[in-house]
Amino acid sequence: MTSRSSATTARTSSEGRAVARTQTLLKGTGGIGTVRRTVLPGGLRIVTETLPSVRSATFGIWANVGSRDETPTLNGATHYLEHLLFKGTAQRTALDISAAIDAVGGEMNAFTAKEYTCYYARVLDTDLPLAIDVVCDMLTGSLIAPEDVDAERGVILEEIAMTEDDPGDCVHDLFAHTMLGDTPLGRPVLGTVDTINALNRGQIARFYKKHYDPTHLVVAAAGNVDHATVVRQVRKAFEKAYALSRHDAVPMAPREGSRTLRTVSKVELLNRKTEQAHVVLGMPGLARTDERRWALGVLNTALGGGMSSRLFQEVREKRGLAYSVYSYTSGFADCGLFGVYAGCPQPGPRRPEDLPRRAGPGRHPRPGRRRDHPRHRPALRLHRPRPGGHRRADEPDRQERAVLGRADVGRRHAGPYRGGHSRRRTAGGGRTPHPPPLALGHRPAQGQAGGPPPRSGLLGNGSRIGAAPGPDPPVPLTSQALAPLKESR
Repeated sequence: MTSRSSATTARTSSEGRAVARTQTLLKGTGGIGTVRRTVLPGGLRIVTETLPSVRSATFGIWANVGSRDETPTLNGATHYLEHLLFKGTAQRTALDISAAIDAVGGEMNAFTAKEYTCYYARVLDTDLPLAIDVVCDMLTGSLIAPEDVDAERGVILEEIAMTEDDPGDCVHDLFAHTMLGDTPLGRPVLGTVDTINALNRGQIARFYKKHYDPTHLVVAAAGNVDHATVVRQVRKAFEKAYALSRHDAVPMAPREGSRTLRTVSKVELLNRKTEQAHVVLGMPGLARTDERRWALGVLNTALGGGMSSRLFQEVREKRGLAYSVYSYTSGFADCGLFGVYAGCPQPGPRRPEDLPRRAGPGRHPRPGRRRDHPRHRPALRLHRPRPGGHRRADEPDRQERAVLGRADVGRRHAGPYRGGHSRRRTAGGGRTPHPPPLALGHRPAQGQAGGPPPRSGLLGNGSRIGAAPGPDPPVPLTSQALAPLKESR
């Protein structure tokens, strides 16, 4: 009896030491910005950053699997699986998963990149336990039902078609394939029509079992969170799914390696009947762990990283040759890419007098120029990406692209892409529209741009506070009211 009790105590102590193996990676000031890391017995890593000054929290699980882990026949399986994990578990249906987060005013999404996949939820700090339970349930208990595989196939084929309809996306896929060749890194994250049609439930289920082991996952939480509480809740969710049964499991090591991209000067063309020519001029970049990446980041910012960059000022502001122009870097574990993008008019002869001139003393700007309106100037516009989005790691994040000159860009979770993957779109899937122009004689409604401010206190139409405001009384068109107009004529 004593021996058995001692063995149980030793085993419990050993597990306790494993759970308590917590490191402080970054010590913040007064607890603000403190980063801690814990490794659970099953090899699951949990990292948190405490920001007690906010009332929200973001919880995410990152899987160490991306499109570069696919064979040619499985091209697109990572992104396909990302969609299917939203389709239901043994505890929740697809509607239950989305409704649980929507009911508390939160946001949940996912994105797939070349080397990783991420599932995340943003909620108020008081709703963090719910977010942890829902996201962990998705990753540990997904059913991957055959009928869901068949239904989602059509959705992904439509997503591929949507990308093919956007030459601004196609040109980045073409650039990556030209630089990296027919390799996992060079293939598209979404896959192709042929590979998606050929994938079956068995292939996807085996891919899920192989790459979503706890040793391949990193759990991250940031905001008004307590590290010990997050660790306890995550462990409870994974143990409920029997996902931490191997106490001797070791976390998967980061990707390593180096390769030299041997390229020659080459021009690849993809002919489409579009109004613009989308151009990428690129070259090999740096791996994400290269010590020179900091210098490359400074160079990228100065060259094409914003509205004050050389490319933006010279190509767009001074010459008016392009609406969208920027540079970007993409770093992978063993290599990288650097590129410059521009969307410009189709090639053709242009006379000097056809070039736009900047407004100045004695000059007048061209009428109807889109960028003269504040609404069309590049600005950071945050949108809620739709579920199942993807973000490609071989192009900049779609929010970054909005800053770099594509104010009309709408969506991508995702990605990178994918991204923002991104052409960021609203949760409904459509582009976020600009406010409609005000028609002549139209009076904007309350709260609409250009409209009167909301009434406060006693309403202008005589209603009491709290009552629904009624329509304003019409203004009679008397001769006295029209007198100022006649005088102006």
